[in-house]
Amino acid sequence: LERLDKEIFQVQEVANRLSGLFERREHEAARIRTIQGSISALKRIPPEVLAEIFIYFIPEDYPYITIPNINLYCYPWFLGRVCSRWRQIMWETPRLW
Repeated sequence: LERLDKEIFQVQEVANRLSGLFERREHEAARIRTIQGSISALKRIPPEVLAEIFIYFIPEDYPYITIPNINLYCYPWFLGRVCSRWRQIMWETPRLW
């Protein structure tokens, strides 16, 4: 009887851990849905608007300023590393160069 009680206790411990994992999974799934919604909104921004935003991103005194660990001669490349869409917009925006 004692052995069965011990096994039941172990099963209950596993069930409790599993319940916690299910809660954590649901929390992470909700977080992912929120992030995907934000990304979806960014995808709807027209390329012309993103290009204007990129132009404002580059400092007026570019390329004559220095920031540690960032080579500002490659500022447009910095934007182009975000995703393929941003890279395409970077290439198609002469004012960035």
